[in-house]
Amino acid sequence: MSMAIVSKISDPVFAKLVAEAYIDGCSRKEMGKMFGVCADTVGVWTKDVRVQTHAARMAQERVTRITRKIDTTMEGRLQDCHQMDTEVLLKIRKEYLDRALKIDLGSGKDNPDTVRDAVNLLEENPNFAAGLSQLLKNGDLLPAGPEEADEIDGD
Repeated sequence: MSMAIVSKISDPVFAKLVAEAYIDGCSRKEMGKMFGVCADTVGVWTKDVRVQTHAARMAQERVTRITRKIDTTMEGRLQDCHQMDTEVLLKIRKEYLDRALKIDLGSGKDNPDTVRDAVNLLEENPNFAAGLSQLLKNGDLLPAGPEEADEIDGD
C-alpha cells in the first residue's frame, strides 16, 4: 500500500503564509528560499485555489485599508473646501459620487430616478453644490442659478 504525498499547501496556515508572501510581492525565487522549495513549486502553489483565495482576501483588505486612509485624508482636507478651486471640488465630487453609485450600502430599495436626478442637478448646476455647502456651513443659501438670483434680488 503506497502513501499519498500530501502537499504543504494543504495546510491552511501554510497556504496563508504563501499567499501573504505572494501579495507582498516576493518573487518565486525568494519564496522558494523562504519555504525550502524550488521556484517551479512556488509557481504551482501561487496558482492553487487555496492560496488564491487567501491572496484575494488579503488584497481586498489592503485596498479597503488604503481607501479608508485616503477617504479620511480627503475628508480632513475638505474641511477647508472654501479655499479650493471649483474645478477641483467638482472632480472630487464626481469621484466620490461615481464610487457611491457603485456601492450597495444595503440601504433598502434602490431608487435610480432619485440618484439620476441628483447627479443631473449637480452636473447641470455647479452653484447648487456651492449653495448646499454654504447652507450646511452657515445656514445661508446661495442662489442656485441666475433665475433664483433675480428672484432673491427682487427683479
